[in-house]
Amino acid sequence: MKNNYVINDLDKYDSIIVYGAGIVGIRTLLLLRSLGIKREKIKVWDRSYKNIHILLDYDVIKPEFMKPKKDKKTLVIIALLSNIHSQDAKDMHEKFLSVGYDNIIFAEKFLNINMSTEMCSASTFKDDEYEDFMYEDNIDFSNYSSKIKPIAFYLPQFHEIPENSEWWGEGFTEWTNTKKAKPNFPGHYQPREPHDSIGYYDLSDVYAIRKQVKIAKQHGIYGWGIYYYWFSGKKVLIKPIDIILENNDIDIKYFLVWCNDAWSKRWIGDESQVLIDNEYNDDDPIHFIDDLKKYIKDKRYIHLDDKPIIMIYQIHRIPNLRKLVKKWRDRAIEIGIGEIAIITTTVILTQNEMGVSDLFDGEADFCPVFMTPKGIKLTDEDNNIVSDRMCYYSNFSDNYKKSIDNRTPNSYYSLVCGFDNTPRYGKKASIFSLGFTRKHFYDMARWVVEISEKNNREFFFIFAWNEWAESAYLEPDKKYGYALINTFSKALYNLPLDYNDKERDL
Repeated sequence: MKNNYVINDLDKYDSIIVYGAGIVGIRTLLLLRSLGIKREKIKVWDRSYKNIHILLDYDVIKPEFMKPKKDKKTLVIIALLSNIHSQDAKDMHEKFLSVGYDNIIFAEKFLNINMSTEMCSASTFKDDEYEDFMYEDNIDFSNYSSKIKPIAFYLPQFHEIPENSEWWGEGFTEWTNTKKAKPNFPGHYQPREPHDSIGYYDLSDVYAIRKQVKIAKQHGIYGWGIYYYWFSGKKVLIKPIDIILENNDIDIKYFLVWCNDAWSKRWIGDESQVLIDNEYNDDDPIHFIDDLKKYIKDKRYIHLDDKPIIMIYQIHRIPNLRKLVKKWRDRAIEIGIGEIAIITTTVILTQNEMGVSDLFDGEADFCPVFMTPKGIKLTDEDNNIVSDRMCYYSNFSDNYKKSIDNRTPNSYYSLVCGFDNTPRYGKKASIFSLGFTRKHFYDMARWVVEISEKNNREFFFIFAWNEWAESAYLEPDKKYGYALINTFSKALYNLPLDYNDKERDL
């Protein structure tokens, strides 16, 4: 049930301002569109307008807090969740009131979103995160097989590039943030350190990639979905992909995930400073497919129904989406690639919610943690936020299981290896791994495998192979060794959680 009072009243407004271009803003725009509200009647404001530009074909513009015209009736919808952006939401409400807007609602009421937040003291908060983890040596599961093919998302930002050195300081890689992380509360597992068997690797070194591949193969990983950073012809972080391409003996299958979101300095609280972005020029789709051809022709490139897979990260950011997809398909045939399989991610919206399921060959849940039903915030003795947004892994898992009904028939399921971006955001981090245990992870992995088998899915996806600055990684770490990836393999092959490699030899 939506807020019928507001919905039935929309026609009386001359214009509608949607403040906020995040998840809630997107859902607000979709609801307005479904209600037949004309596009020209809606303005989308966001302080990160330089970063976002376009949202569902709406222009995102700079907020203009000027006194509204007396002869025009305007509705303001503040599209910030009060439980997550509580102070920002209150500040915006006061700002609109101060310049003369008197018809203001929060999107939570408009959308009837029911999310609760529990405020806790950081000094007394205790979490049982990782309580049943113990250090484990590597177990080789190479002798087992699975008809379902696990694909782990792979981040290539573990080597230096000139752009990152310019923007973040000389020598910046993903390890820079990972190393400097500090715990936000007693028992908080930060910082994370890689296991000695992999170390703080450099992905411009072919031997580092070979080590990764060896571990992946021992644990049943079919391949990697490698992030591909392509910005209107400019490519960054491309070195590891090219190393794989150039070394045919590296035995890993892969496909490319076009990460089309803009890069900004949001990690340090500055979302307005855009570092690099896609311009979505008319000829970009042609050049994009041309650039991908050499990878797609690699015999290790992953196919779906004999079609090479191209995954798109954020389709809601793409203006003229239908035109782009058509140009991709036409160009692929024109240059000899043939038909392609385009899969999208449900980072925020499903294809059904956007009304574009007819365009694509599949959709995959990327990291489905961001619409959790209940959150926790930690405060210090002066009521300052110590950790901004947290939830229990079990709550997220249950919510995800309930959400899969709103999927297309060709959707693919996803497993998340915990999530904690404290290395990037510090006290403003999102932490979705409270209460994370081997048992919870094992049970969730079994569920993903079983539902994939039940629905005849060829693949499922894992977030992630090496997202160290988001504490989402299968790779071994110094504290628990190979415990997590061993647990994953046991679930994949339907082995008991307490299985060890000695049992195999009996």
